[in-house]
Amino acid sequence: MSDRVTAALLTVGWRSLRWRAGVSLVAEYQLTAWGNPASAVMIDPKLGEVEEVGVSKGFSVDRTIHNARAGIEICRNDAVSWDRAVISLRVTWGKKAIAKLGGSPICVLPSHLPRFISELEAHAEIEQSSEQGNTTALCRLIVHPPVPATAGRVLDVAGEILMVALPTRRRLAEQTWHADDAVVLAGEGFATVSARHRSAFRDRVVEVHQFLADEFGRGQNVRALLVCERGASDYWNGFGQMVCLEDTWLEGDQRWFIAERVIVRQIASMWWHYGVRIGGADQEELGEGFAIYAVMRWFKAMGKDEELVLELERARDARLQRAGRLARALFLRDGPELREMLRELCASSWGYAVSVPFLRSRLATVGVELPF
Repeated sequence: MSDRVTAALLTVGWRSLRWRAGVSLVAEYQLTAWGNPASAVMIDPKLGEVEEVGVSKGFSVDRTIHNARAGIEICRNDAVSWDRAVISLRVTWGKKAIAKLGGSPICVLPSHLPRFISELEAHAEIEQSSEQGNTTALCRLIVHPPVPATAGRVLDVAGEILMVALPTRRRLAEQTWHADDAVVLAGEGFATVSARHRSAFRDRVVEVHQFLADEFGRGQNVRALLVCERGASDYWNGFGQMVCLEDTWLEGDQRWFIAERVIVRQIASMWWHYGVRIGGADQEELGEGFAIYAVMRWFKAMGKDEELVLELERARDARLQRAGRLARALFLRDGPELREMLRELCASSWGYAVSVPFLRSRLATVGVELPF
């Protein structure tokens, strides 16, 4: 089977006649392909329950196992092409899905939906020329009804959704303390502090968002969802989807330092995991490296030298590996030229996946060598 099949457009609708522990989703994938393989496989994370699979005329569907993982195999007959083919999935996101994600009241799309192997096992050699350079189109999410103001999201330049984090429980909507185009604060943890403390926290998070918008541009395309409650750190299931804060992190200077690091890093990840995605097997580590660099820039801009030194040392942690090395390499070459190049990269490649060779060449223009 060819690995050159990718989802180009993903349409998601959800319905929930009344609030309950979950939502029902209908996802449509409009496909395009380089080459025309006989079949393609989607890996099912088994979070939401896939109740029904629909395919265009000339295609068939079968359940399968791929490398010990549950899969959905889509096959075509010789008379049809993958281009513009449509696959639809009806998925129920209920109590079982919430339990598997540590009780998370957030449904993140497209991360938690079945995905094609070509997306999960990224291949650096797949490059497609476009007006943005060596890029490949990312999935778009067209959501009906419109995304609520309590959802986090990343939009492309046309306003289509690249990522959305949807609340699935009434309590989270009722415990939303602030929501605007940039930041949403939700969760029972905010009820444990005074209104004055909440306002100060909100102002700081808005400042972080504005700082990242100034650093990278495209701030109008990113709305960050922060969830604060006891056990929220168990909700975390990937970079750049939402910011999960424990309720105790809102108290005391040292705890705020912990929260501040997490907030900057996770919001920056929305830029570098969904706004601009780096193709290839190292995409997550590279995206994380840019996010850690953003934390260093924040501490430097805030004059927090002690925290900056700690962050630079933390980047040496063997567990961070490539992400830490990239963050240090970027920070050691920090300056107006590097920051302008990153803003230009976000401006020209927003909503696309840039290849590693393309990224390497761009970094080289400002004296940064990709450290692997």
